[in-house]
Amino acid sequence: MLSAYMRFKYPNLVNGAIASSAPIYLVSNQSSRDFFFQDVTKDFSLANKQCPSGVKQGFQRIEDLVNSGPSGLQKLTKILRLCKPMTKNRLNHVNGWIRNSLTNLAMFDYPYPTTFLVPVPAYPVKVACSYIMNSSDPLVGLVQAAGLHYNGTKGSLKCFDVDMEFVECADPTGCGVGPDSMAWYYQVY
Repeated sequence: MLSAYMRFKYPNLVNGAIASSAPIYLVSNQSSRDFFFQDVTKDFSLANKQCPSGVKQGFQRIEDLVNSGPSGLQKLTKILRLCKPMTKNRLNHVNGWIRNSLTNLAMFDYPYPTTFLVPVPAYPVKVACSYIMNSSDPLVGLVQAAGLHYNGTKGSLKCFDVDMEFVECADPTGCGVGPDSMAWYYQVY
C-alpha cells in the first residue's frame, strides 16, 4: 500500500509500483467501505447459493444466545469452543473473529491446498460452506468454518482464544497478532 501511496503522491519520482493487496479505496473516504465484504459474500455465494444465508443464520443465533442471558452465554461458550467464557461485551469481538476467518478463507480460496497462514484444503470457501450447509445448526457449521481458518486442517487447538487469534484495528478484516498488527496502523495513519 505504501508503494501505491508513493506513486500517487510523487508521480514525477516514481515510474511504477507494485501494490499487492493494497486496499486503498477501502481506507479512503472515496468509496463505499463495504465493497470488500460484498466480494467475500459473492465468493461464498459462488460456492453455494445458500451459504451466505447460512452465515447470517449463524450470526443471528450468536446474537439470540447472547441476549438470552447467562445460560445462553454458557451455551455459546461451549458451541464456539472458547477458551474464556463468553460475555455480552465480547459480542462484537467474537463476531469480528468469525468475520476475519471468512474473509481470510476468501482471500486464499485457491484451487489447491496451501499453508499460507494455516494449512487449508483446496477451495477452502467450498469446504467452509459445506460445514455451514451440512450442519443441523448453522452456528455449529459457522464455528467449523471459522475453525478451518484458525485451526487449519490439522485441528490441534482444543479451544479458541479469540483475543489472541484476532486483533481489531483499522483494517476491518483484522490485523493479525503481535508486531504485525501494528504495521497496518503505521501504513494507514
